[in-house]
Amino acid sequence: YSTDGGVNWMLIASTTTNDGDYLWTISNTISANCFVKISDVSNPAINDFSDGSFSIIRPSIDIKKPDGGEVLRIGEYYPIHWDWSGQFSNVKIEYSTDGGSSWNTIIANTQNDGEHYWHIPNAPSNMCRIKITNLIDPDCFNISDDNFTIANNTITVIKPDGGGAYTTGQIYPINWDWTGSFTTVKIDYSTDGGTTWNSIVTSTANDGSHKWTIPNTPSNSCRIKITNTADPNCFDISDSNFTILSTGLQLVCPNGGEIYVV
Repeated sequence: YSTDGGVNWMLIASTTTNDGDYLWTISNTISANCFVKISDVSNPAINDFSDGSFSIIRPSIDIKKPDGGEVLRIGEYYPIHWDWSGQFSNVKIEYSTDGGSSWNTIIANTQNDGEHYWHIPNAPSNMCRIKITNLIDPDCFNISDDNFTIANNTITVIKPDGGGAYTTGQIYPINWDWTGSFTTVKIDYSTDGGTTWNSIVTSTANDGSHKWTIPNTPSNSCRIKITNTADPNCFDISDSNFTILSTGLQLVCPNGGEIYVV
């Protein structure tokens, strides 16, 4: 075969059965000016070659996702998808948090089957990209077309979020929302506006609800704090104070200092 229009020829097979068919493993010689030549072994003057040129092209990889604009959360499992052309069995997958200036390995060698589940690392950035490389040809690779984001997980206290009053001994449902993938949270309460914290539960399922038996700690400066047990920097606190009331009867008025006319 030739990659320069027939000026030079390279051997595919020195001899093979003349049965009209030969399975050729395409070599890594990229060219748009290729020809094949077949000759009679006993009489090289008897030969034929391609009527026109053909191309040998490099295998290709095309990342489908994440390909730019996605928001991925730390700790979740995300399916990286890609298409490819050509015959190669394995790829290397990397990610960047600086727009492609540097790369970190996700997996050094995995099957070229178009999918890999990625456990999103604790590397928040809005300049992330994926790179997938053919292991047998490092010049065959693809990078996400645009940046995507690895975002911190979030927690949002829904209630109590401030302004309510709850009586000692009452069973009250603490509710929260979250983004990301984490399984357990820690819940604390404060009676001094968040200066100090007391434990409600050190670890409970991150399912958005926990029944709290209101303690006998009367205060009008109470708040709730919910924390991701896997990441102490991921937490939320009630937006404003709520009140814990003591049990029993409480005389509100008259309570001293009032003046009444007969």
